[in-house]
Amino acid sequence: MSPIGRGTLYAFAGITAFVGLVLGAVAGGLVGYRMARGTTAAESSPSSDPSIIGLGPGMDPWQDFERNAIDADRKWMGKRIRFAALVVDIGRDRHGYYVAFNPPIEIRLAAGEEAKFATVSKGETIRVEVTLSSYSPGNPIHLKGTDAKFLASERAR
Repeated sequence: MSPIGRGTLYAFAGITAFVGLVLGAVAGGLVGYRMARGTTAAESSPSSDPSIIGLGPGMDPWQDFERNAIDADRKWMGKRIRFAALVVDIGRDRHGYYVAFNPPIEIRLAAGEEAKFATVSKGETIRVEVTLSSYSPGNPIHLKGTDAKFLASERAR
C-alpha cells in the first residue's frame, strides 16, 4: 500500500461520495424547480379575448426577466395573463388580500373576487387571470399582479 493509509482512502472516498450526493441533490432540485415552473404555469384556459395571454411553452415571463429585464418589462408589464399554479400563501396585509403561488407570483384580488378566493386552500392549484404590474429581481424572479380574477380550481372532484 502507498504512504496514504487505507483509512485515509476510505475517508476520501466517503467525502467524495457525499459531495457528489449533495451536488446531485442541488442540481436535481434546480431541474425540478424549472420543470415545476414550466408545468404549473403552462396550464391556462383558452380565452375569447385575444388581449389575454395564456402562459405555456414559449410564454414564460420568469425566463424572459432572467434573460433581459428591459425587454421583458416591455413585453409583460400591464398585460393580462391567465395561468394555473400552486397556492403557497393566502393572506392580507396593509394593501389588501393577496395570494402567492409557485412559480413565484403574488397577486392582488380584483374588487368583488373575495368570495371566490375564500374557497381556496394552500397547496391547491387554481387558474387565475391577472394583470402583471411589477417584478422583484432575484433568483428566482418574483412577479406581482393586480386585479386578479378566480377562474377555476384544479381540485380533484
